[in-house]
Amino acid sequence: MTLHWLRPLLQIDPSLTTEEFINEVYFYFKQVYESKKEFYNEPVYFKILGQLSQYNSSFRHFLTHDSNTILRDNSIDIQRSLRIHWIEDILLNHYDERILIYEKEVNGELRTHIFLDEDRYMLVLAYNYTRNRFEIRTAFYIENDRRLNDYLLDYRRYITQK
Repeated sequence: MTLHWLRPLLQIDPSLTTEEFINEVYFYFKQVYESKKEFYNEPVYFKILGQLSQYNSSFRHFLTHDSNTILRDNSIDIQRSLRIHWIEDILLNHYDERILIYEKEVNGELRTHIFLDEDRYMLVLAYNYTRNRFEIRTAFYIENDRRLNDYLLDYRRYITQK
């Protein structure tokens, strides 16, 4: 870990059942979800995706590889889950010059990518002009080297266009 303000990965007992693991991660997600968050003095909220069983579907998106799948052992993204609290850490420290921030259009929407290249983590926001706030679209650990290099290339392109 390269950033002193980034908390360690969640330490969750590996012997937990899938349901117990989900409940443990949800405990941390709820803290982040309910905390006041800002990005360059603008409020930040999770995009509300609706309610799904006892968890809101925003949580489901941050827990799984594919938010459209039914929660199963193989759909849970362990690396993503163990970093769920990093969302708050990044937003609290987004002024750190070691963070790579760039904008890119995705599906017709301009999104702000907040990229921790050395920690292989990406947080993506989009500005909701109707509600005058940023909304968290996604956050994930980058396992694949090719994808990591693609994000670095996106950042370099953005910087050279400025």
